Amino acid sequence: MCITFYTTVLFLEFLSPVAEKFGWNVSLRVLRWLQMPLVIAAAAISTLHQSSLGTFFLIAVDKLHNLWYNPLLPLLFWVSAICTGMCIIILEATASHKWMGEPNEGELLETLAKILPWVLGFYLILRGYSLLFLAEGPFFDRPALTISFLLEVGLGFLLPFLMFTRKSVRESDSKRAKASGLVVFGLVLNRFNVSMFGMMNPSNIYFPSIIETLVTLGIIAAHILFFVLIGKYFPIFEHHPETVDYSIPAPFLKTAGRDVS
Repeated sequence: MCITFYTTVLFLEFLSPVAEKFGWNVSLRVLRWLQMPLVIAAAAISTLHQSSLGTFFLIAVDKLHNLWYNPLLPLLFWVSAICTGMCIIILEATASHKWMGEPNEGELLETLAKILPWVLGFYLILRGYSLLFLAEGPFFDRPALTISFLLEVGLGFLLPFLMFTRKSVRESDSKRAKASGLVVFGLVLNRFNVSMFGMMNPSNIYFPSIIETLVTLGIIAAHILFFVLIGKYFPIFEHHPETVDYSIPAPFLKTAGRDVS
C-alpha cells in the first residue's frame, strides 16, 4: 500500500514538467497549487515505507544474522534512507552539471554536505547502540559476513562521515561526490546484507548467473538513459522566476465547485 500510494504521489508530483512541456496551462496551475501538499504526502509516505521495510525484517528472528538483527531496524532503515537521499541529490546534481551541462548547484550541495555529518553521526550512534546493547551475539562467527559488515559501516558510513566533517571536502565538487557515492554504496550493501547475505545458509551460498547480472546492469543503464532523455526533452532543470503566476484561474475554481456540489 505504501509503494502504491507513493508511486501515485510521485506521478502527480512529476506530472508538472509534462504539462509545462505540452502547454497544458490549467493542468499546470492545478499541479503547482497541489505541489506542496504532494511533497508533504511524499515525505510522509516514504517515511512509512522505509520504516515498514525495516519492520518487515523483524520477523526474521532466527534467520537474520546478529550483526544486523535488532529492534531498531525500522529506525535504522529510515535514518539511513535520509542520509542516502541527500547523497543521491549531490550525485545527481554533480553528474547533471558535469555531463549534461546543467547549472552548478554547488551552494545548495554544500549546504547538504554541512547537514550530512550530523545525520551520519546520528546513524552511526544508533548503529553502535543497537549492536552493543540491543543485539545478541555471537557477531563475528562468519568471516565473510564480518568483512561485509566492516565494508558497509566503515567504508559506507564512517569514512564519508569523516570526509564530510572536512571543509575542503564539502566545498569540492569531486570530493563531495565521492563521499556521497560511498554513502550510497553503504546503504545498498546494508540492504543486501539485511535481505540476502545475512540470511544465507553458509552451506548453500547463492551466486547470480551471468544472465541475471547482465539483466540487472541493463535495468540500471535503462534508468540512466531514461533520466537523461527526460532531463533533455522536458523542463526539469529550469529555474522558474518568482513572477510566474501559478494560481488556479477563478473560473476553473467556480466550475470545479459546481461539479462537486
